[in-house]
Amino acid sequence: MIRNRIFFRAIVAGMAVTTFAFFCFPYIYNLFGVNHIFISLILSTVINVNVSYFSQRLFVYNSENFWLNEYIRFWGNSILIIILGNVALYFLVEILFLDGFISNFIVVVGSAILSFVLHYLITFKYGSQK
Repeated sequence: MIRNRIFFRAIVAGMAVTTFAFFCFPYIYNLFGVNHIFISLILSTVINVNVSYFSQRLFVYNSENFWLNEYIRFWGNSILIIILGNVALYFLVEILFLDGFISNFIVVVGSAILSFVLHYLITFKYGSQK
């Protein structure tokens, strides 16, 4: 039962963070202008990962563990997910010649599943505690 509640809360938090992320990049991009897309991408990624961490720590897992250890593991897992997502997207679009929309959908769903598993088992070590 506890795992079902965590899964449900993870879905709700994921949808909220994804919605936030959807608007975060264009807002930051418009703040800096056309010549600063790379800065906007980095800033929005840092903000989005931090928002995701705090939403999962407080809302999904109600974690009381030492925050710095979780935060470092969260960033490590997030960087891995970003790298794997970009590699997968490149492979689907450039090698398999799938449509960009379909490829992005596959990568987003795969990244969400991988994110849940990694954060559940590694970041918050919830699977070994309960």
